[in-house]
Formats: sequence, C-alpha cells, structure tokens
Amino acid sequence: MRQEKGVWEKFLLWGVVVLWLGGCASEVPEYAKAVRPLHVVYNEGLDSLLNDRFSRSLEIFKEVDQHYPYTVWAKRALILRMYAHYRLRDCTQVSSLVTYYTELYPADREKPYAEYLRGRCYYDDMLVPGRDQGWTKRAQEQFERLIAAYPESVYSQDGREKLEIVRSRLAGHELRIGRYYQRRGEFAAAMRRYQGIVRDYGATLYIEEALHRLVESSLLLGLVEEARYYGSLLGFNYGDSPWYERSYALLEGVSWDDVPEEPSWELEDDMDSSPG
Repeated sequence: MRQEKGVWEKFLLWGVVVLWLGGCASEVPEYAKAVRPLHVVYNEGLDSLLNDRFSRSLEIFKEVDQHYPYTVWAKRALILRMYAHYRLRDCTQVSSLVTYYTELYPADREKPYAEYLRGRCYYDDMLVPGRDQGWTKRAQEQFERLIAAYPESVYSQDGREKLEIVRSRLAGHELRIGRYYQRRGEFAAAMRRYQGIVRDYGATLYIEEALHRLVESSLLLGLVEEARYYGSLLGFNYGDSPWYERSYALLEGVSWDDVPEEPSWELEDDMDSSPG
C-alpha cells in the first residue's frame, strides 16, 4: 500500500495541526459547545483511519460534519470519508461524496485529489477478475476529465499512467471480440471492432495485430483495395512487425497455409466462445 499512502498522506497532516491547536476554539460555533470538542472528534476519526478501522472512522467523521458544518475541518473530514470509502471498495459512496464535495466547494484546491480518487476507485474495480468493461470505461472517462481539467496536477500525472493501462485493456477487449467474430466467419462485424482499435486506441500495443486482422478480414470479404490500404498503414508505421510480415505475404498472394506464423504472445483471458 506504499503507493496509495503517497496519494493521501498529506491529508494526515491535518490531524497534527488539530492536535497542536488543541481546542480550535475560534472555529467552534456557539451551538456546538455542548457536544464533544472538535479536536477530540477529529483526532479520534483520524486514529481510526490510520489503524484501518475505516467503517468506524466514517461514523466519527460524520460527527464532525454534523456538529461543525461549514468549518475547514468539516471539509477535510469529508475528504477523508472519501478515502475511507475508497479503502472499503465502495465506489458508489466515493462517487457520491466526490459529487457532493465538488458542488459544495467548486473551486477548492483539493478538488483534483477528489476527482483522482474517484478515478482510482473505478480503476481498482476494473482490475477485479470478472468485472465487466463498464468499470474500465468509467475509469477512462474519469481520468480523461481529471487530466483535461487539471493538466499540471500531480494527480493528473499518475492519471495519465493509469489511463494508458485503461486504454490498453479496452483495446485488448475489442481485439478479443474481433477475433471471436472472425473465427465465426462474421468478417464485417470483426472489422468494425478492429477499426475501432485503429481509431480510438492507436497508441496501444494492439494496433499492429488490429491492422493485420483488417488485412485478413478484408481479403476474406474480397475487398482487396481495403486490404492493401490497411497493409500499407501497417508497413509504413510498423515495418519490422511480424504482423506486417504476415500481411505482406497475404497481399503478395502467398497461400494462407504458407504465411509466416503468428507471434507467440496471446491476449490474457482470450475469448473462446462469445464476446460477453
């Protein structure tokens, strides 16, 4: 969890400040004098968070919001509630709190962190085996929004790295579906998937195979000129690729049985029966 801590550990400094301030008397509204002091409540919540008692920390930080609303500590407790929900893998609550926070504090300087945390929640759920691609698309959209709105933020720097992984995952999924259709002889459907990779995920490692599969599918449909077009794109951009070697052989009329073998690598969890 070392990397995760680096993302949020600066917020723990707030706890040190509270301890040093003692009672935070200047921030305590008159009507709150009968409830537990702010520094006691906040530090209890912080202690629970630091000791991985996330559900307990959520209860305590809610107390800060209820009894000390509109204070800087209520805002900070809200952000730490986002983090606690993130650690509990509750993306619905994370997203709900981020939306509430950004509506309440639209120009706050910690807004990039909140938006990043929502993206990280989607990203982490994306990595859970068996998850559908909806989580991957949500992660892509969230990181793209973060980067567009806060291009210089440290969170956008990490968001860019995560976005590359997200796009590669989406491209690999499209390639699996294209392969499935191609094996079934549904070449037009396969081509639509491969064309989507070329259009939307050209920076991923799957682009070379997608172009080659377009050559194959075009030839199988009798679309020789289209096959040559995709072959020229593959040759111009990836002339040393083994996928281009195969495409070139097919375009030169070599028998399908005699073309060079495909690269030995395979997509993980390749699809054997249906696109799902």
